[in-house]
Amino acid sequence: MDTPVPAGGAQPSALAGALESAIFWSLCGVLAFAPMAFGAVEPWAVFVLQSALTAVAVLLVAYVAVNPSASGALRNLALLPAALFVVLVGAQVGLNLSLYRYATYVELLKVIAYGIGFVAALVVLRSSDRLRKFTLFLGIFGFGVAVFAMLQHFTSPDKLYWFRTPSQPGHIFGPYVNRNHYAGLMEMIIPFAVLGFLVPYTRREKRTLMLFAAAIMAASLVLSLSRGGTIALLVEMLFVTGVLTYRTRNQRAAWGIGALGVALIALVAWLGSSQVMERFSSFQDWMRLAIARDSLRMFADHWLYGTGLATFPTVYPLYRSFSTDLFVNQAHNDIAQLMVETGLLGLALVVWFLVLVYRRGLARAQGWMASWKGAGALAALTGVTGMLVHSAFDFNLRIPANALFFCVLCGVAAAREREGALLIEDSPRFRRRSRGDEEEA
Repeated sequence: MDTPVPAGGAQPSALAGALESAIFWSLCGVLAFAPMAFGAVEPWAVFVLQSALTAVAVLLVAYVAVNPSASGALRNLALLPAALFVVLVGAQVGLNLSLYRYATYVELLKVIAYGIGFVAALVVLRSSDRLRKFTLFLGIFGFGVAVFAMLQHFTSPDKLYWFRTPSQPGHIFGPYVNRNHYAGLMEMIIPFAVLGFLVPYTRREKRTLMLFAAAIMAASLVLSLSRGGTIALLVEMLFVTGVLTYRTRNQRAAWGIGALGVALIALVAWLGSSQVMERFSSFQDWMRLAIARDSLRMFADHWLYGTGLATFPTVYPLYRSFSTDLFVNQAHNDIAQLMVETGLLGLALVVWFLVLVYRRGLARAQGWMASWKGAGALAALTGVTGMLVHSAFDFNLRIPANALFFCVLCGVAAAREREGALLIEDSPRFRRRSRGDEEEA
């Protein structure tokens, strides 16, 4: 069934089931649209993204109204710092605390849209059946995007979709103008394909397909020449290995992840043409280091509530310590930029939010061998970890498509449990094996 029986044993109405399905598939549709629309960075794509998520919000209200038991999903501690962050940015706009009020207002609307994605994940991505479908969706979608990206890379590396030349020069890969943002998307999807391969309660052919999809996505990430993305992917491998070793005591799966990490390093060496090796052997980037130092001075002057969300490119010229003809549009470090734009208050709220997400996600991840809920939480936490690592080198979380993916993954990791879990002993494969053992006995 698409809609599991809620706590309390009452069967949800047909309308509730239809609304939940509509929310789930609408969310998947938005997640598929945003990356393919150049990361949803252009005004028309932002409008479509926000309109679609507004419709999702209406469906969420209707779903909770006809199925009151769903309101239990909203009794989640992670919603408190998330809501307070929205209030903080709203205060920057409403109290005229922002140094560029209109830019902060525009970004506030995006943050609200991401928040809707987070809430939708809390409500509909907490059952095993939904997470199984979500994992399959991400595996298929990620594989398709990776194949498209590699084909475009080898046939038309300077144009998006083989026909559009960006107005600003960049390092195109897939549907993104910036290869680092493509890598950010892949590092959030790959963990779901890897966990889809490792779980013991699905068919062997599907697990094989998930492994193949993960390999193709990892290969495309390496081909994108994103150093931050490759580092993030390796950290993800270490993270999963650590969780499986020290939290779930599953040595076999941990060794499997370790082997995948070694295979990825071998892949880098095998694909290591002079272009690839030159890219990964040079880590000097004086401009990003200078921007980071300048950001600390900006934070010192606006340490409490910041300069205002999305004001960095406007305020930064006053603090720039070097001469350049280039326009510095972002800090190329999401953490530093968050400190500058929202101050100590914003940083504290985000850290509080992430602590709650990790605390809940790690607790759920312990059951990954028995339920899709545990596997989904572990995959989501792995993707969040990779994105946080990459955020130290780039501005992925300022790209609407990637920011929405990140918030949805946080929702998957932090979601509250509900009845209806697809345990390993409930799977047809396990039941068939059990019957065979009984007949032999």
